[in-house]
Amino acid sequence: MKSYYSMAAPREPDFERLRKALYCIKSDTVPIAELFHDIEVMDAFLNREVNTTQDLVDFYITAGYDYVPVRYRNWFSGVKNADEETFEKREIRKRRKERRTFTNQYDKQSIIKNLEDFKRYDWSQHGWLKGGGNLSYFDHIAGLIPPKTKLIAWSDGVYEFFTKFIGYETFCYSLYDQPEFVETVLREVGERAVEAYGRVAAHPAVGALWLADDVGYTEGLLWSPELMRKLLFPVYRKIGDIARRCNKPLIFHSDGKLWDIVPDLIEAGFNALQPIEPKAWNAVEVKRKFGDKLCVMGTIDLDQLCRGSREKAISMVKEHLDLLAPKGGFVVGTSNTPAYYINQDNFRAMLETALEYRL
Repeated sequence: MKSYYSMAAPREPDFERLRKALYCIKSDTVPIAELFHDIEVMDAFLNREVNTTQDLVDFYITAGYDYVPVRYRNWFSGVKNADEETFEKREIRKRRKERRTFTNQYDKQSIIKNLEDFKRYDWSQHGWLKGGGNLSYFDHIAGLIPPKTKLIAWSDGVYEFFTKFIGYETFCYSLYDQPEFVETVLREVGERAVEAYGRVAAHPAVGALWLADDVGYTEGLLWSPELMRKLLFPVYRKIGDIARRCNKPLIFHSDGKLWDIVPDLIEAGFNALQPIEPKAWNAVEVKRKFGDKLCVMGTIDLDQLCRGSREKAISMVKEHLDLLAPKGGFVVGTSNTPAYYINQDNFRAMLETALEYRL
């Protein structure tokens, strides 16, 4: 087993550090976490290309993280019976070759537009059929991480997959024109998500679960909180029940302003909220209102990390640490994810400042 150390201070990886923060337990150190990093960020940090699973582990541990994220893709990925390790390697190659594109959620991208389409759709083309699949890649990567490190299993969320299938425009019209269709597809997607999270939560190397479901934007939610409580939160509660039974923290990722549903997220079983975009809402206020029940993650302005100075990055992180860390329940990270265009010096400054911090 390799001996890892952070670039700023000799702090061996220990998932218990992150676990305490996610459960809002006070500690003398503050962990760091991100949902994922663009591959160019990892390349630049290691000064070599990230091409293997071992490279991924090397990046996360050397950078000072107490976990390695594993994207649980196959539960609704369109890849049938894929070997996980081979799939991961193919994904890395794909990310190097292809230009980035933006998701088009309008009708021309819709796969299912009505109940008739739903009934005809061949669900067997997807890798994670109910009761199927395996966790071979989780076993593989678990053998590469240091003893006190854990995996965090994450996936794109229920709402995101749902809108990728029917399109956002179809979704909006269908809420009025064909509500039964919306409920039917959401139920199908939700059942598959619950099945998948139940499977990964039981894996002994998995220390936490992370659901990435962008339901908001800068000014508010993408759909009404009333409808979310009726259609989406029943699925969240089932995933929350799984996390509680397995005694594993559950993290919610969403961009945007989420004030109207924070109490619902807590009630559903989420222990942490990430990334708290500063342009959308105020992390200090979130901490003040919900800090005893909800860990605050992220908060460090990605725009400033991309365009500001190193000195500004350091002062910004220190300010957030002083305001959010003293009572526990704070994890340092960007206000979204470290994108390929982030200033590498500023990214390192954020990590170094957090790793050096002591209460």
